[in-house]
Amino acid sequence: MQKRIHRFQRILKTRQQERDLVQAELVRKQKEEEQLVGRIQQVHQEKECALTDFCRVRTEPLSPQTLWYERQNLDQLERILSDSRERLDVCRQGIEETKHQLLERHRNVRILEQYIERLEQLRQKGDLLAEQNLMDEISSQRFLFHQQEG
Repeated sequence: MQKRIHRFQRILKTRQQERDLVQAELVRKQKEEEQLVGRIQQVHQEKECALTDFCRVRTEPLSPQTLWYERQNLDQLERILSDSRERLDVCRQGIEETKHQLLERHRNVRILEQYIERLEQLRQKGDLLAEQNLMDEISSQRFLFHQQEG
């Protein structure tokens, strides 16, 4: 029984390591999400400033080339925002998948822990029963010994 318990404890340790790896992956993806959200906010602010600058009334006339460059800058910022939002959506999907995996791994670990706990209880009951049988045997031997003396 002890060998069986030890074997399942090794399996449990492996499952716990798998769970810890998935948990570390979740933390990494959550940090990536935070960075993407920060980047989107930063680019959005840059775009707002560029749009305000583009739309303001100027006292001196602008060349078509300058207008074209400013418009290109706005388009570039919009592309960056769009790409960042797509990456954020993919990241959030990855986070949800990783959370599901973590839940599954945690469930597997918990099931194995409960199984090992039941095996330990069975072993303890067996040990107590064996000890009780030994005590009964000793009592019976002592009783027979005292019967023969008397």
